[in-house]
Amino acid sequence: MADSNEDFVRFYGDGPRRMPPGPKDDSPRIVPYIPVLPDIQSDPGVELPVAAALFEGNGLAVSLVSPLHVYPSGLYLWIQWDLQRSAANFDAIQSVLHDLTKARRIETPTEQLPTIEIDYGNDRVLSTQRRRPEPEDRPPTVDTALLFYKNAGWMKNDNGGYQYRSPLWAWPLPPPHALTLTVDWPTIGLHCTPARLDGANIVSAMTE
Repeated sequence: MADSNEDFVRFYGDGPRRMPPGPKDDSPRIVPYIPVLPDIQSDPGVELPVAAALFEGNGLAVSLVSPLHVYPSGLYLWIQWDLQRSAANFDAIQSVLHDLTKARRIETPTEQLPTIEIDYGNDRVLSTQRRRPEPEDRPPTVDTALLFYKNAGWMKNDNGGYQYRSPLWAWPLPPPHALTLTVDWPTIGLHCTPARLDGANIVSAMTE
């Protein structure tokens, strides 16, 4: 595994920070290294059109927003939440979605928060809800994971509702077969229609 400070960051709390120079630090937890996401403004990777309506009802709409950004190390995608003032439990949902713009990974799995997953097949399911690894004596390795990433944001719409965007960074690249993206939020009764992603198309985008 590469040790370059330019290629990986480590997660401390809710934010990514570049690894400090010099010897390995003595942090109380060792967490997985993650590939650094390129700046999509200057390096958008290979853009693939992909969009899907995942849920609509009770004043809330959830969708996968185009394009999908493909890089050699992983995928960058967006989930959009459109919350109307008429939504049941508007204040509670708005509060969670607002906090989600500052999150990276939900380290204590709970039905009180939305769960986004990508099923890679072969028992490999990437999830935004995953416990932080416990301290280990051995060096960490590059992990298979799905994280909320930078560039999250929100805006207020004309009717008093809100639009939130959850950018997601998934790695590594998937195998060349069909993938399944799901979004669930049991507490508010949200079980989205699964979205199918073409893993073969994603992989070929990096080889052409």
